[in-house]
Amino acid sequence: MEEKMGEVISKTHEEASCSDSQDSETNPNTKTQTQTQSLDPVGFIGKSLNDTLKSTILGSKWTPEKGKFSFPLTHGRRYNVAWEDKFNWLRYSPSTDSAFCAPCIAFGECKSSGGYSDKFSSSGMKDWKNAVGAKRGTFLIHQESSGHKDALLKSSNFLQIIEGGENIKCSISKAYEDNIKKNQQIILNIIDVIVVMGQRNIPLRGHIKLG
Repeated sequence: MEEKMGEVISKTHEEASCSDSQDSETNPNTKTQTQTQSLDPVGFIGKSLNDTLKSTILGSKWTPEKGKFSFPLTHGRRYNVAWEDKFNWLRYSPSTDSAFCAPCIAFGECKSSGGYSDKFSSSGMKDWKNAVGAKRGTFLIHQESSGHKDALLKSSNFLQIIEGGENIKCSISKAYEDNIKKNQQIILNIIDVIVVMGQRNIPLRGHIKLG
């Protein structure tokens, strides 16, 4: 029974693998669709993000293929990818036609009294008419919010650690290990001194006599 069950499971895996391979060959858009889903900011919201996911949302973004995607119209306006040059924290979601903030998604919600900032880490912002502007520019209002600045600082520190090839735990562990080695060497030096003094019958006392 177990051998038969194993054969069934093995066959199922082979069929699934074969099916996936055929899908990729018959549908050239499969890879593109997978990449789109993996970089869509909506997929990062409401989850407990590990270092890999944080690094992905902060360091990567979805970009449309030229000639294959047109940003939808919303009240006569549409998302402008050129905005990302000025606001590099912007992440566009092709599934919801809305904009998000990468640092705020990675390091908590950013709220403001104006009600703008929290959208960038929850439901998304799609008021393209008021997206930019000196007075009512939603992007600028969010960028100047204290919550965003705090998330941006945390993101910067996080990326510095990741790009250095170490995560926070490794950094702490290494510092702890270095401190232990330093203390061990100090103890060994003291022991060596005591041994030498004992061999030469030198008393363990200083130059000053008390009493």
